[in-house]
Amino acid sequence: MGAEKEARNRVRPRKGGTMHRLRIFMMPLLAGNILYAFMNAGLLSGKNAVAGFCLLWAVDIFTLPIQGKLAYRHGLLGWAAACHAARFMLTFGRAARTRLAAEIAWILQDLDRDAKAALWLSLHGEGSVEREPLYAASLARYLLRAQAKTALAMDLADTALQGGNLARAHYVRGLCYLEAQDDYSAIASFETARQLAAQNRDFVLAGFCYLGMGKAWSGIGEREYSRDHLLRAEIMLSFLPKAIRNV
Repeated sequence: MGAEKEARNRVRPRKGGTMHRLRIFMMPLLAGNILYAFMNAGLLSGKNAVAGFCLLWAVDIFTLPIQGKLAYRHGLLGWAAACHAARFMLTFGRAARTRLAAEIAWILQDLDRDAKAALWLSLHGEGSVEREPLYAASLARYLLRAQAKTALAMDLADTALQGGNLARAHYVRGLCYLEAQDDYSAIASFETARQLAAQNRDFVLAGFCYLGMGKAWSGIGEREYSRDHLLRAEIMLSFLPKAIRNV
């Protein structure tokens, strides 16, 4: 609990956007305009247009989890975060909301939007780390990006690992080792995370693992290995050019 309290003190909530509210109404607005056009053209009655509108809106809401997962796998991270944020607004259970907030914060960090990630991480009080491994992993990654103590981030990563969030926890451990200049341990953690990410079809995380391994191999002095891994990262993270430019 002490580690979590110290970690949370470093997260400064800021005002965020209305991503989830916009996402909720985006698809219905589009569907409504299309149905209205069909109704004006005499192809639909008013009753059928209203029924169709309600049906399309319901389908959109119930398929938000699938939309978010598919968008993430195809590199549409902004849309994936918006889908999860829309689900957050429609979810009332604390555990589920914590999980969604952590997922959104993780994706926002992929996009280098740390201020918004901090907002989502600050939405829940003490105890979230123990209850939700993804929250622990996401918070640990944020703290490293905010240049907090490496040992604190490692403790949170270990908590996530014990809770079963294996791939992202190993990835954060790799970041901790990289920060501590323990390049061999970083490579081992990144490779473990990459293998688990591949099993989960999380190609975004796999790309970041290659990026981390490229940095670690460079630190050791193995330039050829470094270039090989960075090239793989560039291919897999082609939708995130800034991540590559920072290497």
